[in-house]
Amino acid sequence: MAELVRRTARGTGRFLAAHGLFLAALAGAVALRWIAILGFPWIFWFGDSRTYLNAAIQFAPDDLRPSGYSVFLWALRPFESWTVVLAVQHALGALTGVMVYAIVWRGLRAGRAGGPGRPAWWPRR
Repeated sequence: MAELVRRTARGTGRFLAAHGLFLAALAGAVALRWIAILGFPWIFWFGDSRTYLNAAIQFAPDDLRPSGYSVFLWALRPFESWTVVLAVQHALGALTGVMVYAIVWRGLRAGRAGGPGRPAWWPRR
């Protein structure tokens, strides 16, 4: 059991050393998004908002905008709260940043090993 705890602590330390700067930036981004939700709890209506809402209420794709955003709104409909829609949109924005970071990190690690994933702009050793 003690060995498991030591290995977990070492792994956590290596993870924080490798990704600490990104985690700090992610924490800042999440904090800013939370402040934005608290500061602007209402939503901004645009010209196409009504189209998406009608398609979500009827659960039928619109001829002009047959996107999945109406399905997204329909899935959040049981909460009956615009704040939930805003919070989920902000969470998806932060998760998109995590996804991009993970893809770039993995690509750069493959490139450093000299494998076929080396970007053309990465300096040679």
